Amino acid sequence: MSEKNCNCVVLDNGWLLFPDGDMRENSNSQYATLRKPENDLERCRLIVLYWQKKLELSVAEFDDRKSRWLASARAKLKSDGNPGGLEVTEEEAVAVLNTMKSKINHCREQLTEAEKELEQVTPRQLKQTESITEANRTRNSDFVSAIESIEI
Repeated sequence: MSEKNCNCVVLDNGWLLFPDGDMRENSNSQYATLRKPENDLERCRLIVLYWQKKLELSVAEFDDRKSRWLASARAKLKSDGNPGGLEVTEEEAVAVLNTMKSKINHCREQLTEAEKELEQVTPRQLKQTESITEANRTRNSDFVSAIESIEI
């Protein structure tokens, strides 16, 4: 497996997304379809999506690891007899979680940079359309909240 194949996220639609915006079918076949972004706007959107997914996965991995270790330690604390040792030492756990935290911070920084680049390449008219769309979503959400709060 090439380095590029190791640094990707899996999308729900069966594609692998790479940090440069390139995509490949999620297949072991040597004939898997490759897809490059057609323009800077699409490339930037895909890079933002990549870092969003990477951040989401990194946070989930951190939360899972931390909660698993805490659950194990708490269960052992409740034990009547000898609780036995933990699977890792405190120092190892702190080091692993700090490393994972650094990875999360890196993903956040990369996502911020990717969003700034996307902002720069997004045409003014598209920004206006997106702004109108967001305003309509907000109004619709406010409407739903107001109507749902009325009870008899």
